[in-house]
Amino acid sequence: MQSIAQHYSEQQSIDSLFKMLKNAKNDTVKANALAGLISTLPEGEWMTYNEQLKILVNENLKKNNTPILLDFYKEKEAIVYVNMGYQFMNSGDVAKAIEYYLKGLKIHEALNCKMEVASTYGNLGFVYQQQGNINKALEFFNLSLKVSQEINYKEGIATGYNNLGSISKDLDKYKDALDYYKKSINAYSEMHDVDGIATSLNNIGIVYKLMGQHDTSLVWFKKALTEFKKTKNTEGYLYSLNNIGTAYFKLKQYDLALKYSDSSYAYASKVNTIDGMRISARSMYRIYKATKQYDKALEKYEIYVSLKDSIKNDKNHIAILEQQHKYN
Repeated sequence: MQSIAQHYSEQQSIDSLFKMLKNAKNDTVKANALAGLISTLPEGEWMTYNEQLKILVNENLKKNNTPILLDFYKEKEAIVYVNMGYQFMNSGDVAKAIEYYLKGLKIHEALNCKMEVASTYGNLGFVYQQQGNINKALEFFNLSLKVSQEINYKEGIATGYNNLGSISKDLDKYKDALDYYKKSINAYSEMHDVDGIATSLNNIGIVYKLMGQHDTSLVWFKKALTEFKKTKNTEGYLYSLNNIGTAYFKLKQYDLALKYSDSSYAYASKVNTIDGMRISARSMYRIYKATKQYDKALEKYEIYVSLKDSIKNDKNHIAILEQQHKYN
């Protein structure tokens, strides 16, 4: 899952966007530069510019603008909302994530921004999948793929295959999952999208892990980690580390399992990804328990439970239902 922002050509460098922002003579140029930076900068850096864009948009929406300018700033407002949804999801506030995804979706639908609609459908599907609501996730993933195919949005199509592979995996349809993931790799390869390729490689490793083929899963996880090292996808990198640790744990190579799981936890802490910390803490708990280091096992288990409760609690679940009701 990625943040949504104005789409820019790969040739447009970060330096040129900073120069564009610095030399902006009006707010529309500044807004485009900020949206470009949000789209281009790595995890941990683009959030500042999303906040700047939010302030700029709010100021201009209060003005008596022409219909064209109003639509321009409404579109930028939708970008801000969707990116805020992404941030809330990463920080573990699922209810807020859904709230802001839906705010952005409503604007994009009204403006007929189909590429952004497709992307936001996919993000909502991901949120519901994380919460275990497979039917709702499947609904949004199918909507995303359908819209992407309507406009020949290649990235959306590749992501759609990947998402359907993920749902097939959750439903224990492993052959279907592998087929979808391989389709997504082919689609990402056509676009030379290393991050997408890495994600699908990692997902194939997960399927083989679920099939109990841990030697094979380890091969795919290491391929994914190699590709993620070429990107700035912090989540993909830390989850690959943890997945390699899990594979080694299943193979009872505990020293290597602890090495990778510990690296995953440290990295998740550094980038403040609660779900990554939670998963890594659970892995370390299992390793310490298996090696009879019970004090350390208890310590990691307590961390895991506290992080789990921060993501899934009754109040959060109620808020999710409320947001879904508002959208319906």
